[in-house]
Amino acid sequence: MNARKFGIVFALSGAAVCSTGFLPGVAQATVFEKFLDQAGFGKLDQHDTNCALVNCGPTAAVNSFAFLQKSYPGVYNGKLVPSAGAAPTAAELKAVANKLGSNFMQNCTVNCTQGTPIEDFILGKRDYLESVAPGKTAYHAQVNFGWRKNPPNGTHPNTAKPGFVDDNTKPTLSFLYSELKRGEDVELFMATGAVGHYLTLTGIKYDDANNTGQMAFIDPWTGLAGNANISGLTGGFIETNYKIGDESFKFVAHAVSESPVPEPGTYAVLMFGLIALGLCRRRLQIRT
Repeated sequence: MNARKFGIVFALSGAAVCSTGFLPGVAQATVFEKFLDQAGFGKLDQHDTNCALVNCGPTAAVNSFAFLQKSYPGVYNGKLVPSAGAAPTAAELKAVANKLGSNFMQNCTVNCTQGTPIEDFILGKRDYLESVAPGKTAYHAQVNFGWRKNPPNGTHPNTAKPGFVDDNTKPTLSFLYSELKRGEDVELFMATGAVGHYLTLTGIKYDDANNTGQMAFIDPWTGLAGNANISGLTGGFIETNYKIGDESFKFVAHAVSESPVPEPGTYAVLMFGLIALGLCRRRLQIRT
């Protein structure tokens, strides 16, 4: 297995935060937990697409499109994965994955021999979303190394880093949790050495004392839901026990998220601000 054969995405889901009991003199851990409903995500298997071995990136993205489309029907109006029914079929998901791979991420063009560099994943996914639902989506990404305008085997030459990309930034557990909590979809690029794989994240649980926990996802390699243990941080990277067969993809190398504009959490902030402003005005009126 080489680095050009794999690319997989994670989507996290669900929600809860709780603290451990109080013990005097002992640092207290807080458990953060958020799991989204996996029924809302696509379940496409990358082996059903035109580029079976290298289409984990497009497949992971499409499985998260199904979630965005179902969660925010008034925003996307069925445009992300055009469907004749209430939920996209495998054939409808496949059609979009093939389009992403050939026309947008461009990892699947002629010979299907290369995976998707993180830059092409980010740019291709954004370009597709803006082509079908322009101005509807906010983006955020954490990339552990510096942005490459011309990555090896890249398909978007000389493209500057988008403002929403935090490069030289290792993905953090707090970032993954906060993005899921806001109702955003999250894709992860898992890696060990030169080998990588994309996953669609659907949930996460961890404690901030030792950074251990679990994560849930839809795996493009099978099209099935799965989970992995989080064992802590190694060199600042989130480490897991995720595998494909005997091949380990231990580290979360990059994370990419999207949500409607404004982001779901922004609505709550705006509403709180309006309510507070109204109360202040009322108090002023009473006093005068």
